[in-house]
Amino acid sequence: MRKVTEQWIHDAEDELSSARILPANGKTRTACFHSQQCVEKCLKALIIEKGERPEKTHDILELGSHARRAGWGIDLEMEDAVFLNSIYKGRYPSEEGLLPHGEPREQDARRAVSAAESAFRSMKKAIG
Repeated sequence: MRKVTEQWIHDAEDELSSARILPANGKTRTACFHSQQCVEKCLKALIIEKGERPEKTHDILELGSHARRAGWGIDLEMEDAVFLNSIYKGRYPSEEGLLPHGEPREQDARRAVSAAESAFRSMKKAIG
């Protein structure tokens, strides 16, 4: 495994660890954000491991397409990828709402964390 890939995996794992503990402290927005960041870093790790450069984007759908073109598969449902993208696009207060229904609820945070856990596990399995 490439050294740089290891760093991306480490960073993804840190994001996931943060995402897991935040909902219990009422930090649903931040849990969602760290979940999105975990998946983004997982996809970038896969792309980098193939010797390619990931796009400078936070778009999970775009990065997922690149990873698939590079020959990787990742356990992430399309609906979850769209959901995670909606979380990132609402990261800053000047943007309207975080999700279509506003601020994330606890169930949104649980969904985001679950998607990140699944993506992280499958990325680790794929890389070996």
